[in-house]
Amino acid sequence: MLKGLFTPPQDEEHLTRDALREESLPEHPEGDDDGSSLPVVVVESEQQHERQKKREEGTSIELFLAQNKSLSEMKVERDGQAGIMLWINVGIFCFLLFSPIIALIPTMSNAAFMAIELSLIILIGWSKIEYAHRATVWNVCLTRGIIVDFPKTHKVTMWLRQLPMFFAYFFLFLHAFTVYLTLDPELEKGELSDILQAILSILAVLFVLLMTKEFVVIEGANSLLTLNMVVYLFQDENLLREKGFRVVHMSRLQDFVKGRSNRFGWEKTGHFSWKRD
Repeated sequence: MLKGLFTPPQDEEHLTRDALREESLPEHPEGDDDGSSLPVVVVESEQQHERQKKREEGTSIELFLAQNKSLSEMKVERDGQAGIMLWINVGIFCFLLFSPIIALIPTMSNAAFMAIELSLIILIGWSKIEYAHRATVWNVCLTRGIIVDFPKTHKVTMWLRQLPMFFAYFFLFLHAFTVYLTLDPELEKGELSDILQAILSILAVLFVLLMTKEFVVIEGANSLLTLNMVVYLFQDENLLREKGFRVVHMSRLQDFVKGRSNRFGWEKTGHFSWKRD
């Protein structure tokens, strides 16, 4: 999938050799400059500009591998987030999500609302699969010097607006309404005790909201900052450039994959832009 993300390797050896070497301008005593150094200054300025342009246009895998010799542990972590382990983690999540809800099915009197609730749970499970694959892409790209940048969710106002969270909101509301219908099928009594019981029933399924929030905040961490958040909070995408890393937003990867696929899903030649729209 990553084939084509990087520029052709021509001049990469020159870039690798010269990018880390600082060139100093010749010093001349004051009053002893006859103007002969001007062409040298112009040439060196053009060379520096050319090297900077090459740095902005592409990232060298060779440079990254040269600067990061010990990748064995990182590859073990990458492999642990992909393949069969990915589906095992998703299966555990879905089991923890479904099992308490299944126990509540016998208490529901309206089959239609029960089917809608189960559909919402399935949508949340499907969202978990999507976010698990995003984490896998992040690990794969990191072992090639690419830091995939995701939409930020480190603030409450940010993760509350994510699409999977709305599935959870609707599920909680629908569950409370279903419980109330069980107590008042004809919607005639309107007793306060029934309303309170329906509202308090949300507490029994509040874990759905918490589990959804757990995978939505993909760049979050328990205590320390993740690599993505360090780069984001320092507001410097070139923070790790000397180690061969390049920050790429997730939307650019999605556009790249779509651009390389036709309507039948076959790969075709595409072009990639590092900048975010």
